[in-house]
Amino acid sequence: MKRKIISLLTAAVCTFGASAALCACGGNDGKGGKGGNGGNGGITENTKFDSIVSQTIADSDAWAAAFDFGEVTSMSCKWSGTSYSGGELFSDASAKFDFKDNKGHLYMIEDGNAQEGYMYFDSPTLYSLRYDKDTSKWLRRGRDISDFGQLCVQAYMFDPLAQYSNYINRFSEFTYDNDKKGYVYTDTFTEMIFKFYGGKLAAVSYEREVSIHSSVDREQLLVYDIGGNQKVNIPTDFVDEQHASED
Repeated sequence: MKRKIISLLTAAVCTFGASAALCACGGNDGKGGKGGNGGNGGITENTKFDSIVSQTIADSDAWAAAFDFGEVTSMSCKWSGTSYSGGELFSDASAKFDFKDNKGHLYMIEDGNAQEGYMYFDSPTLYSLRYDKDTSKWLRRGRDISDFGQLCVQAYMFDPLAQYSNYINRFSEFTYDNDKKGYVYTDTFTEMIFKFYGGKLAAVSYEREVSIHSSVDREQLLVYDIGGNQKVNIPTDFVDEQHASED
């Protein structure tokens, strides 16, 4: 669970690391439901995972294309996860991420503790900002990524689905389940459900249970408002982190 939380953080704040980019494409080939989420207006922040009926994916090429965010300039994500060990709650977290025109904002609560961060790209530098409660200041850190090119900028900027990217070329391992309204993958410990809406990979449910350790991890992710009018207002009262201790 901690690894999953860190993966999400890396999608929005480069001080935690980096990831790589995604999205989706679908068709109707009989291998799944009719598509949609049971209501007009598409998926929103308040849409329940179980209410979404996945669109169908025609073949492995369309499945792979479902993980390409190359043209996306704005989007939002909502994530939640819990982890149990020995039958007791070990970790509980939720997060919301907004991205707009090379600017990102992450707000996250983990075990009751709130974290917030921003990042933005001003060529050739990728900047991240984090709020330091000890000094009551926004601290900014920059990294020159000119050697990596624009694709790396996209990878750094946002990719809350990067942790699922190892399923990109595994279309044949997923089966559409009418009861679960999505594409399901299972192995000894894991159940993964992918749902597609509006030509995008729109929702993910993940559950991993290891009985020998009495541990259970659960998480859900919604991707919504792609191409929307998100507002990401980067704080202006920041201090460059390398100089913060001098103030």
